[in-house]
Amino acid sequence: MNLKDRIQMALAENYNELLSETLEYIEALNELQSLQNTLESHDLPTDSEDLDKELTQAQAEYASLNLLYDGLSDRYDTLSDIADRYQALTDKLCL
Repeated sequence: MNLKDRIQMALAENYNELLSETLEYIEALNELQSLQNTLESHDLPTDSEDLDKELTQAQAEYASLNLLYDGLSDRYDTLSDIADRYQALTDKLCL
């Protein structure tokens, strides 16, 4: 049984403010550890300044890809319109 479980059991038996605050601290520490593990598993920096730089770079790359996607989408729409007109002309010629 880990420390968190033992504190929860002690709190259930008899409320103690110090134990309650300790439990909150342990939960916050676990959340921070989980966040750090997530950052490390995605090969992201854990330093806030470096993380901010990575985020800014990722946002710029996303904006660039979004513009590229918009351009490709416009080209697809144009090609689709040409194909529709070609089909309409083919239908008229085959009648």
